[in-house]
Amino acid sequence: MRNAGFEGIVNMMPNGKEFWTFLKGTVDSTEITCRGGCGNPSCGIRLCADEKDVEMCAFCDEYPCGAFAKLSENLPLVSEDNEFLRKNGVDAFIKMQKERRSKGFVYSDHKA
Repeated sequence: MRNAGFEGIVNMMPNGKEFWTFLKGTVDSTEITCRGGCGNPSCGIRLCADEKDVEMCAFCDEYPCGAFAKLSENLPLVSEDNEFLRKNGVDAFIKMQKERRSKGFVYSDHKA
C-alpha cells in the first residue's frame, strides 16, 4: 500500500490517519480469513462462507463452486492456494503466506 502511494493520499483525507492505521492493520493481521474481519463485508464469497459456517472456501464440502468461479478466474493463484490448503492444512498455508509476505508478494500481481 505504501509503495502504491496510499499513505500520502490517505493522510490528505478527513480522518485519514485513522483510516491508514486500519488499512495497515488489515495487512499486518495474522487473520487469514475474510470471515475474521478483513475484506468486503458484502462479498458473496464471505457471505456464503458465513452461511455455511466454514472459515475458508477450501474447507467447504461444495468447493469449488459458482460463488468462487469469478475470483478464481481473475486470480487463479487463489485456487492453487485453496488446493494447497486442502492438502497441507492451515499451518503450512500460514507459513507459505508469511514467506510470500516477506518477499513483497501481492495477489493482484498474479492475475490471469
